[in-house]
Amino acid sequence: MLCVTVFYVSKCRCLAIRKMYKAVLSPLRIGNLHIEWSNCIKYLGVYVVNSKHVKSDINPVKRSFYAACKSIFSYIHGTSETAILTSQVTYSLSVLLYAAPALTLQCKQIDELNACWNNVFRKIFGYRRSESVKDVIYGLGRVNFKYLLLLRTVKFYKRLYLKSGLLLDVFWSFMIFNCDDCMRTVFIPLHEATSNLLCQFYDYVFT
Repeated sequence: MLCVTVFYVSKCRCLAIRKMYKAVLSPLRIGNLHIEWSNCIKYLGVYVVNSKHVKSDINPVKRSFYAACKSIFSYIHGTSETAILTSQVTYSLSVLLYAAPALTLQCKQIDELNACWNNVFRKIFGYRRSESVKDVIYGLGRVNFKYLLLLRTVKFYKRLYLKSGLLLDVFWSFMIFNCDDCMRTVFIPLHEATSNLLCQFYDYVFT
């Protein structure tokens, strides 16, 4: 029985990173089919752009977030502030946090996402754009977006640590190459590295 594989070129794009990201490259070919190079690709809802490093584009995320917020605000006339906030946390915040723990976000990008979430508090409680809502957030017993992202990231890598096989290797690589103060050598046991990472998290949140 002959098995025929259909390759949909129209749904495929190539992305260059590292040294070749600015180079003019010829289209890749599979038989007589050409796959074009792109400056941005979408994979599982995450937008990746070509640059010196693997970099995600958060602008589509911000647009989707504000669209979700606007939709909620249009249906909550006469609702209490706490109920509105609960709705935004349930439906809108997840848009900002989608896949974020698995991404390498720049500090500037995290600040932008944090500002997006702060704007929700400003809208609900009548603050101007230039006013800080830090006291409002803490007064309600909540934390800002940066802490939420950090907590999600810790939980994400903790789950990877508890898995075996490939996921454990991914966690191991992260601990070695991305945690500046966590460990500098492969000779530190995994459980000790995890403990160090959690200590960094608690110090970051509570100090």
